[in-house]
Amino acid sequence: MNKKLVSIICAATLFSQTLPVDTIAKTIKESVINSDKSQVDAEEKNKEEDDSSTDEVKKNEKTESKEELGLDKVTFNAYIDKTNELLFSIGFDEKEKKFAVSEQSEKNISEEAPEETMYRIKIFDKEQKEKFSVELKGKDTGNSEKLEPLKSLNYEVGDFIQITPTDSKDVLKITGNIQGDVDKQKEDYSDGIDNYDYIGNVRFQVEEDHLKTVYNEAPVINGLTDIEESENPMNDILTGISIKDDHDGDIDNSKIVPLITELEDGVLDVSYTVEDSWGRKATGKRKISPKKVEQEEVKQEEVKQEEVKQEEPKIIREEINLRTGNANNSTSQNTTGLAANEITVEGTPYFNGQHVRFKIRFDTTAKQIQIVDQDGRKLSNTGNNEYFRFVLYDKDMNEKASVSLLGNDKSDSDKLDKIANQLYEEGDFIGVWHAETKIGNGNADDPENNASLSSFIPKLKIGGTVRILNNDGLGNLSDDTGTKDYSQGMDKKDISERRFKITSNGLKEVTNNAPVFKNLNDKKIARGENFDPLKDVKDNITDDFNPFTDDNLETKAVSITYSSYDVKKVGEQTITYTATDKWGKSSTATRKLIVTSKNPMDSKYIEFKNGDKSLFKINFDSVEKKFLVDDLENIQDTPIDPTVSSSIFKLKIYTKGGVLQKTLNIKGTDNLKTVLKKFDGYKYNIEDYIEVWSNNPKNIVIHGVDREKKPNGTVQLPSISTPGQDSTETPQQPSTEGEGSGGNQEQASGGTQNGSGSSGNNGQESSEQNTREGNLTQSGNSGETSNPTEKQDSNDYENYENGIDNTDFMKNVRFELQETKLVYVYNSAPEIKIDDKVNLEFDRNQNISEEELKKKLMEGITVSDDHDKGEELKEKVIVGNLDLTTIGEKEVEYRVIDSWGRSSLVKRKVTVYPLNSLEYNYITLRNNETFDPILTIRLDDKTKKFVVDKIDISKIPSSLSNDTKVFELKLIRKKEENSNIETNEESSVGKNEKVVKTITLTKADLMNDKKINEINELSYQYSDYISLWVYDSEDGIFISGKSNIILNGFEASRSQEAMKNTRFEIKETGLESIYNEAPKINGRDEKLYVYKNDDITQKVATRGLTVEDDSGDISIDSIEVTDVDGNIVKPEKSESNLKSKFKLKLKSEDSSEDKYIKTNEIEEFKLNYKVTDAWGRSATYQRTVSVISRSVSNDIEFYNKD
Repeated sequence: MNKKLVSIICAATLFSQTLPVDTIAKTIKESVINSDKSQVDAEEKNKEEDDSSTDEVKKNEKTESKEELGLDKVTFNAYIDKTNELLFSIGFDEKEKKFAVSEQSEKNISEEAPEETMYRIKIFDKEQKEKFSVELKGKDTGNSEKLEPLKSLNYEVGDFIQITPTDSKDVLKITGNIQGDVDKQKEDYSDGIDNYDYIGNVRFQVEEDHLKTVYNEAPVINGLTDIEESENPMNDILTGISIKDDHDGDIDNSKIVPLITELEDGVLDVSYTVEDSWGRKATGKRKISPKKVEQEEVKQEEVKQEEVKQEEPKIIREEINLRTGNANNSTSQNTTGLAANEITVEGTPYFNGQHVRFKIRFDTTAKQIQIVDQDGRKLSNTGNNEYFRFVLYDKDMNEKASVSLLGNDKSDSDKLDKIANQLYEEGDFIGVWHAETKIGNGNADDPENNASLSSFIPKLKIGGTVRILNNDGLGNLSDDTGTKDYSQGMDKKDISERRFKITSNGLKEVTNNAPVFKNLNDKKIARGENFDPLKDVKDNITDDFNPFTDDNLETKAVSITYSSYDVKKVGEQTITYTATDKWGKSSTATRKLIVTSKNPMDSKYIEFKNGDKSLFKINFDSVEKKFLVDDLENIQDTPIDPTVSSSIFKLKIYTKGGVLQKTLNIKGTDNLKTVLKKFDGYKYNIEDYIEVWSNNPKNIVIHGVDREKKPNGTVQLPSISTPGQDSTETPQQPSTEGEGSGGNQEQASGGTQNGSGSSGNNGQESSEQNTREGNLTQSGNSGETSNPTEKQDSNDYENYENGIDNTDFMKNVRFELQETKLVYVYNSAPEIKIDDKVNLEFDRNQNISEEELKKKLMEGITVSDDHDKGEELKEKVIVGNLDLTTIGEKEVEYRVIDSWGRSSLVKRKVTVYPLNSLEYNYITLRNNETFDPILTIRLDDKTKKFVVDKIDISKIPSSLSNDTKVFELKLIRKKEENSNIETNEESSVGKNEKVVKTITLTKADLMNDKKINEINELSYQYSDYISLWVYDSEDGIFISGKSNIILNGFEASRSQEAMKNTRFEIKETGLESIYNEAPKINGRDEKLYVYKNDDITQKVATRGLTVEDDSGDISIDSIEVTDVDGNIVKPEKSESNLKSKFKLKLKSEDSSEDKYIKTNEIEEFKLNYKVTDAWGRSATYQRTVSVISRSVSNDIEFYNKD
C-alpha cells in the first residue's frame, strides 16, 4: 500500500473524533485517486521513454560491444552513503566460477540512518529462483558477515543479479561491458545511477563475457472501463479485468488486491493493485455503478436514511474469493461434528496482530473442502522453505489432492486451488502439517505441548472434538474412548505419522508407526556371484497397516530401498535398507555383505603415496577387467602439491604390441579426485601392459607382483646401474686430427635424444614418450652392444612393496595383466651388431643418393631385442649423418628404439677416401725441433681450392719473433698465348709466366684468422706451379703423397738453393716435384776472333755457341751479351754497320756508338753471356774475344752493300 495512503489512514484513525467525518473520507479518496494517477502517469511516462529509445538499441549495443569484454572486468562498486569512499565491490572469479567480494571497508554504510535498509542484493538462477538474498542496513559495514555466503556462491551463465540501493542512487557504480535493454544512452552505470527506474526495475543477467541488462516493465491492467447498470457491483469487481506482464505473461486475477470505496448511490470506486514476480506493482481504478431503481423506491430509501444517523463514506476491504468472484460470506451449517473441525492456519503476526492466514472448512452439505478467511498476506518471513502441507486421501490411503505452501507464499495463493472446493467422502483421510509447531511427545504436561505456556507455538489448530482410532497392528481400526483437543494448537508430527479420518461425526486421529526390521543376518558370497539383496529381508519387516508382501512391493504400496553394493569388490560392505510404508513412514536397518575371492588379482593393487601418506590405490577388477580407484568418494579433491605444475604420477596402459591405450597423468596442481574420476572404471584386456612413473619412485608401491621364470629357471632381470643413469656410457671418441679425417666427433650420451625418463629437472620426466637410453658402444666395426652386466640373478630383484629404489626398475619395467597374475616384465635395450668383416669405403663427394647411402651404411647391421622382432626393428634403425665432403676415417651412429621406447646406440667406422691422388697431398709446415704440424694445407680438387686443414699455433717455435717470416706460398701460372699481361718482374719466374698469388706468413700472421683465410680463397689450375719458402728449408717442410712422401725437407747441403729452384707442378695425378738446373752455354771455351773495327753483333758474339736447359729450349738470341764494362752488342742492321764495311775508317760523330762493344784495337778481352730459362733461373758465363787485323797494309777496300 502506498506510504502516503497509509499515513493518511493512520491520521484519520487518530483524529476521527475531532475531524468531520466527510472531511476524512474526502481526504482519503483524493489521496488514493491522486496517488494512483501519479503512479500510472509515471509508469506511462517511463514506458514512452523506453519506446522512444528502441530505435537506437542496436546502434548502442554496437558501441557497448567495443568495451573490453570479460566478466573479470565487471564490478559492482558500492559506496558509503554521501561519500566517495568505496564500501565493497562484487565481481566475478572466472577461474573458480564464483562471486568475488573485495575492497571491503570496516566503516558503517550510513551513520545517519543505522536501522534503515540501504542495500538489497539478490541473486537468481536462470529460472528466476532465488539463490541468495541479503539486506544491508545503515549500521552494517562493508565487511559484514552477511556478505560471507556470497563469497562461496557459484554463478552460472544465465543467473541474474539485482543490487538496489534503497536510499540514494549515487552510491552504486557498475563497470565493465554491459549490454541489453538498458543501453548507455539510457543509463551509464559506470558513473552512478541517474534514473532510479533503471536500477530498481533491472536485473543483470550473467553472459559468457559481459552483463546483460533485463528491464522489467510494470504489469498492465486491462479492462479498466467503468461499469454502468450493474446488477450486483460486488460481483463485478473483476469483470473484464485481465493482466499482462512482460516476464510473467498472463497474471491470474487472484493476484489482484482491490481497494473498494463506496460512494453515493451505491457506486463503488475500485482501485486495483497487482504485483509481478519481480515485485513490481501496477495500479488502476474504475467505477462500478449499480442498476438504477424506480423513483418510488428512491423515495422510500430517502425516508429510511432520514431515520438513520448519516454515515460517512467507508472504505471496504472485502475478502473477495478471487477464484469465484463471490464475497466470503460463510454458508451457515451445523458447528458440531465435522463442521466444527475447522482447521486454522496461522503465520507471522503483522502490525495489527493479525496472524490467521486462512481456514479450511468441511462443507458437510456440499461435501466440499472450502478455503475461507484468507487475509492475502505472506504466510511467514521464513523464506522459501515449506511452511504448510495438506493432503486428502481416499479410504485406501491413495492421494486425491494435496497442496504445499512455502513461507513466502500468500494465503490467497492459487496453489490452494488444488484443494479448494475439492469433494470428499466419508472414510477419506486427511494429513496436515505446519512448520511452526513443536514436536510433541504425547505428554500434554511438557512445556512444548502445554498451550498455556509461552513456549507453545499455536500456528496450526483444529476446532471441535477430534476422536481417536486404535490400530490392532494389522490395519484394523476401532474407536477409542479418548479424544484430542487441538483447538489451541497441535504438536508437530509428519503426515506419514498422523492422519485424520473423515467421518460423519467429525475427524478421527489415526497414528502410524514406522516399519520394524527383525534381525538381518550377514551374507557371504563369492566375488561376482549373483546376489538378491531383498531375499531374507522383506520377510523380516512388519508394519501396522501394510505387510511387505510381493504384491504390495509390486504395486508400490510399500517399498524397500537399499544402499549400493558391489559384488565384485572383495571385502566387507555394509548395506543400509530403508523400509517405507504406504503412509511414507520409514525405518532403516543394516546388514553386512562379505565378498570373497579366489582370484589373486583381486588382492593386488598399486598404491600412490606422498611420503608416508597414502593418496589413493588402484585395484584390479578381475571379473569386469577394470581398473578401480579404491574409496574414490573419500579421496581429497585438492592438488597434491600446488607448487609443482609438472607431472607427479603417470600410469600408462599398452597393448601387447606396445600401442599406448590410456595415460593417467596427475600433475601437482590437478584436483586429485577429479582426475581419478575420469580414470576409474577404465577397462583393460588380458595381456595388456601397465607402466608406472613418479617424480619420486619411492612413492609408488605395488602389492602382489608375480615373478615369472624363464624356461631356464631364472627370473628376467635388468642390468644394475646407477639410479637415473643409462646402463652404459660411451666415452668421448679420440680425435684423428692431423690425419685428415674431418669427421664428426659428437659424444654420445644418454640424454641427447628424446630424454631418458629418469629423475632430473626437479623430478620431471624427460619426455612424454618416456624414451629410455640403452647401451652406447665404442665405435668400431665390431659394434656389438656391450651389455655384460645384465644378470639373471633373482637376488637383484626390486621389492616393489617397499617403493622403487632404482629408477631402472621403473623406466624399463612393465607389468603384464594376466587372468590371475600381475607379471613383472623387464625390457632390455635392443642390441645392434655390426659384422666386422664388412668394411665400408666411400670416395670424397661420391655421387650417391640418400636412400642408397643409408642402404650402403646398413650393410652388415643386425638388430635383436627381447620383446620385438629384430627384422622389424632393423627397419626402424636411425642412421646418423656421414660427411662425404672431407676425407678420413669417420664414425656413423646407429640408433634404434624398441616398442617400449628404450633405445640403443652404436658407432661404426667408415673411411672416406680422396677424390684422386692430388687430394692425398698435404703440405705441412712443421716445428723444426719437434716436427709437430703447425699448418697443414690440402687441395680440394672439386672446388679447385687450397684448404687449410689444420693449424696449431701452439706448435710454433718459441725462438721465432712475431715479425719473423715463417712461410711463403707462391702460385705460378703460365701465360696464355697472345696475352697482354706484362711480364712479371720477379726473377723467380720466366717471362712467359706470371705469379697468381704470393702469400707470405710471419709468426704473427699464423695467429691471424683473416690472413690464414687467404689460403682458403686461393684457386688453382692443373699445370700451375707451387713455389714454397719456409723458415727452415731442411726440417720445416713436409709434403705427403698417396703412396710416397713428396718432400721431407730439402737436402741439407744445398737446402736454400734447392728450395729456391724447386717447384711442385699441380697435376690430377698429384703434386710433382721439379728441380730446375741452371741453363748451360756450350762452346764458350773457344775464342771468338773478330777483325779490328768490325761490329760485334748478337750473331757475331754467339757464333759457335749452343744453349742447354732442362726447362725447355732457350733461344740463342735470348742470351744477354755485354763486355766487362757493360757495353752491349750492336744491332744487326744499324747504319754504322754499313759504314764499317769501307776500308777507309771515318770517325763517327754518333755519340750512341759509345755503348757498344768496341773493336778498335788489336787486343783480347772477355765477354759476359747471361742466359735465363723459362722458370727465370739465370746463369752468366765468359768467353775470350781476340781482335785481329785484316792486313798490315793500308789498302783501302771497298765493299758493296751486300
